[in-house]
Amino acid sequence: MIIGGAALALLAIVILSPAEVPLIEPQIRQWPALTAGTFRLLLLPLIVLITLVTAPGGLGQQIRPIQHWLAGHRFDPHVGHVEEVEVSDVRA
Repeated sequence: MIIGGAALALLAIVILSPAEVPLIEPQIRQWPALTAGTFRLLLLPLIVLITLVTAPGGLGQQIRPIQHWLAGHRFDPHVGHVEEVEVSDVRA
């Protein structure tokens, strides 16, 4: 988490900094403009990455509190929270 946060902070500083970075600036200028089509191409991998990092139980872990609430129970955002994935079917 700390390494990811530090990398994100460094990237934000490089992008938002008014100073020109000689190694990165020419390459950034060659990137295509961010349009609706390219945004959609970036959005899906970003959602998949966030799901894999924050929820080891996958998408089911993320929607489990809503399913639990729709079943008539009190809303609890921690329902179905998994610390790490457990494998119960081991074949030797």
